Amino acid sequence: MPGCSTASTALDFSILGRPFHATGAPRALGEWLRAHWDFPEHVIAPQGYTITLRVNDARPSTVGRATGTPVAVTVHGATLPWFSSGTAWWLDTPDGGLYLTLDPSSSHIDAWGAWDGDGTAALFLALYVALSESLRASGLLPLHTAAAARDGAVTLFMGPSGTGKSTTVLRAALQGWTPLAEDMVWLDPETLWVTGWDRGVRLRPDTRDRFAGPLATLPWRSDADGKLVLDYHTFAAAPPRSSTLSRIIVLARDDRHAPGWEPMPPREMVRALWEATGVPLHTNARAWIARVIPDLISRVECRRLWIGNAPLPL
Repeated sequence: MPGCSTASTALDFSILGRPFHATGAPRALGEWLRAHWDFPEHVIAPQGYTITLRVNDARPSTVGRATGTPVAVTVHGATLPWFSSGTAWWLDTPDGGLYLTLDPSSSHIDAWGAWDGDGTAALFLALYVALSESLRASGLLPLHTAAAARDGAVTLFMGPSGTGKSTTVLRAALQGWTPLAEDMVWLDPETLWVTGWDRGVRLRPDTRDRFAGPLATLPWRSDADGKLVLDYHTFAAAPPRSSTLSRIIVLARDDRHAPGWEPMPPREMVRALWEATGVPLHTNARAWIARVIPDLISRVECRRLWIGNAPLPL
């Protein structure tokens, strides 16, 4: 968790073209926001949807009077006890909390608490959810997927954890593809524009040694959980981090199966996309995604790629 500090600051930057403004953020929170949400390399035209975050010294009085329906939200393996009432959601813990409201053209997040110490991990996860919901409300679809581009066309590689998304992106890079993401992208389903949302390919040291080949000699760095990271800028002088979606690939692993491509039944593709995007808080967003997914499947190539006992046919 970021270090402790009582100093606060104001932040202004763009999140995928959506103006973001934060006030009162302690230094630890400001550092987290910059690390996870400020990607100046993504040059995207300004959008009308705005996101504001206001960090307060104490819980706002409106939260103390609010009553709502419990909503259990699981993110990164942790379940958060949210409450919902109309277009508002909030999380209230002894260490602090959040109050999120979504409007047609903006989202507003009120936060309170110290934002440091052992009890605040849930607050950072909750803010991650709130910002993700804000971007959903603005018309973007988050997808837990790896991505690589070739000749300006993006291929998404989906699959459960452990299927081999990161190593597939690494193998693609060895064959001349440009890696965009190994874990997370944002997709504009109207324009099919895909933007990578992580800093580099992350692998366990033994996996790097097995699959990286000549890339193993590049400057990998260690992250907090012991994985090795190869930053995207090391692959080329100025690799693009956004491009147009062309294919969605669902990875399947079976060492008894020869590697190869096969058609992906539409029903299975719908399920894979729902699993990759997760369940949003807002019922309007759920209805929107239910409309978006069939349209998306009709506009791009959808295939299954078996990862088996021989080199991948990339």
